[in-house]
Amino acid sequence: MQSPENREYRVPSKPEQRLIREEAIGWLARLSDREATPEDRQAFEQWQSQSPTHATAYKKISHVWRDPQLDQAALEVAQAERALDHQHVSPWRQRRQIYAMAACLVVLLLGAMYFDLVTTLRADQQTAVGERRTVRLPDQSLVTLNTQTAIAMDFSGKARRVRVLKGEAFFQVQHDPNRPFIVEGGETATRAVGTEFVVRHGQGSDRVTVVEGVVEVTSHVSDSVSKERLVAGNMIESDGGRLGQVKPVDASLASAWLQGLLIVDDIPLSDVVEEIKRYYPGTIVLWNREIGARHVTGTYKLDDPSKILYHLTKTFPLRTANLADRVVILF
Repeated sequence: MQSPENREYRVPSKPEQRLIREEAIGWLARLSDREATPEDRQAFEQWQSQSPTHATAYKKISHVWRDPQLDQAALEVAQAERALDHQHVSPWRQRRQIYAMAACLVVLLLGAMYFDLVTTLRADQQTAVGERRTVRLPDQSLVTLNTQTAIAMDFSGKARRVRVLKGEAFFQVQHDPNRPFIVEGGETATRAVGTEFVVRHGQGSDRVTVVEGVVEVTSHVSDSVSKERLVAGNMIESDGGRLGQVKPVDASLASAWLQGLLIVDDIPLSDVVEEIKRYYPGTIVLWNREIGARHVTGTYKLDDPSKILYHLTKTFPLRTANLADRVVILF
């Protein structure tokens, strides 16, 4: 039997790392509570000992928490706590609100640290949280930017090029046999003639979905170039620079955001929450893996993500802690 020091360690995927960071934020807030119990600390030690990634995530979050920039914010939390003391609020509810405030401080500072100023400076078009915008390109093609999306354009050469710097965009391409239309993500290049398709660029992956026509998707990150041809109703994702398999999808579901809708069909709640985050003007933390694994089917309006969260808490046994509709913790 291997000792804990010699056991094999698997590096978590990027989605797993994001989840671990969110859990670390939750643990910091929980342990910062004056009413934290020995059982809480024991449970934390068990969580932290799961892997080096867990321990490192908590160490980094703790370092941010001690940052001098939080002094003023901490003072505001203390003032809010005193205000709650003078109100007729149950101890459990008071603790819940203080918990949310503490988490808010860490999350907001982390968000400021990771704000991508370079992307903003490079972008020719950009949307804010919850915004959708349709832009007519120089060749009369149309591109619709989803929430938190940025693109850069170059129409000066022999090819028409658009780069999705972040987010998701729907392209309606005008046919021009003399000038190919190429959309670049972080890891892929999609070549179209006259067609409609969606390109989504996330952390470490791209996703291309064809609504109408034909496209050719090429990976430009991996050592060996890979290429796939997609027709309407096909989707492909890249991961780590490699193209996955071409899969059939319901293109109307993949492009439902164009009508302001989120349509999900039997997918984990954790994935639904990740999608809602893109439209929410704040931060959402799902701190319950067991419930997060349950599957969801439904249609939701993206113009009111708070209402989506409300419906989810009525559907699943979830409690919420929130602060001014900016930070929501689901547990």
